[in-house]
Amino acid sequence: MRKWDCRTDRREKVTYSSYAEGTMDSLGVDMRVEFVPMTEKWAREIAAWHYEGSYSFYDLENDPEDLREILDPESWPDHYYAALIEGELVGELYLDLTRGRMLLGLGLRPDLTGKGLGGEYVKAGMEFSLKKHSFEAFDILVWEENERAIRVYQSLGFALRERRMVDTNGGRFPFLVMSRPAHGSHLSP
Repeated sequence: MRKWDCRTDRREKVTYSSYAEGTMDSLGVDMRVEFVPMTEKWAREIAAWHYEGSYSFYDLENDPEDLREILDPESWPDHYYAALIEGELVGELYLDLTRGRMLLGLGLRPDLTGKGLGGEYVKAGMEFSLKKHSFEAFDILVWEENERAIRVYQSLGFALRERRMVDTNGGRFPFLVMSRPAHGSHLSP
């Protein structure tokens, strides 16, 4: 069973800890994720990530607009965060609050994907956003072919809200908007 612990240190950074049996223990990962404001160093590292197979769809170099945005310090405040474990970059988090709904954008470092860490990572991002903002619901926009992520989101109570075509990576692709209430099941420690 996974247990979440949330605490705030003196600098008001929010740290989330996950103590898990199984997959994460076997990786030797003490999933203590700290979300901190994006920096140029971390943005450049994220921009250079390359995913394998069909997941290369998420390589930022495939979408010049997304690449420009993550490398632009003007877009970082209150939107882009680096996810660190013991000071090492492990992921990114994007937050966009609009009309009482929090859009989450999450990415794990390529070598950490497919190892059973996604659910805990998404929960950490959800908890972080709840500490920073007040809102009614979460939304996640996910490429329709990313079945692995869709299963993770469903396991956390997200359900299909709508399908839409999104202009990205030089074309139009089908995406799902998945939603869930901000408070309730799957988030309590």
